[in-house]
Formats: sequence, structure tokens, C-alpha cells
Amino acid sequence: MHWVDAPFLDRDGTLWLPAAQMDRVGLFNDGTPRVQWPMTVFRLSKR
Repeated sequence: MHWVDAPFLDRDGTLWLPAAQMDRVGLFNDGTPRVQWPMTVFRLSKR
């Protein structure tokens, strides 16, 4: 799993954890993007 960036709570108390893939952009891979689609967002609900 990649690192989580900008975690936040919504009004319902759900914790959203978007996982960034900055290390996979072409800038860091000799010009070849290695981003895996779709992007992943993790969600934790208190219910």
C-alpha cells in the first residue's frame, strides 16, 4: 500500500484516506508513468 495523503473526516464521521502515487509519475521513473488506475481511496466508517 502507498502512503496516505490528506486524511479527513466527513460530517458522518467517516474517515477518508486517499493513497497517493507520486512516486509512480514519469518524473521519478525515467519519463515512464507507472500509476495504477483506478486510483485508490480507503474509507473507514464508525458504523
